[in-house]
Amino acid sequence: MKFPLHIEGYVVPAENQIPYKSDDFHFYYQVKCSCDAFWFHVQISSKPNVLAICRSCGKRITVYDIPNYPAGVQSQKTSEVLEVQHPEGENVLKVFVMYEYGELDDDQEFDRNDISWCQVFVQNESETLVKIVDDETA
Repeated sequence: MKFPLHIEGYVVPAENQIPYKSDDFHFYYQVKCSCDAFWFHVQISSKPNVLAICRSCGKRITVYDIPNYPAGVQSQKTSEVLEVQHPEGENVLKVFVMYEYGELDDDQEFDRNDISWCQVFVQNESETLVKIVDDETA
């Protein structure tokens, strides 16, 4: 499984929960809290950075955080933090994430934090999946 270090211990493969399949470069996961919960309040900033806050225990899980990635290019504007609300009005959501890794040259070593693209999706209780982040890190 390939994902950044900051999310280690908080993701499970998502290929049975969403209509996307992992391949050699794209890896899909569902965020899962250490208390085994799957429902979160989600915050997103204009950088964009994404934080999932467990509804059950309050644990804060970083899903996407541009400064953690070697190729990450941050916006210079002030980061406004917003609570994510599903278009159907719900604010307790399941969270899914896709991390993309580029092809390595022969002389390169794999770096788990060197993602090239990230997508974050949320899903409500009626299982409507909505993309909230679609960001290339470079």
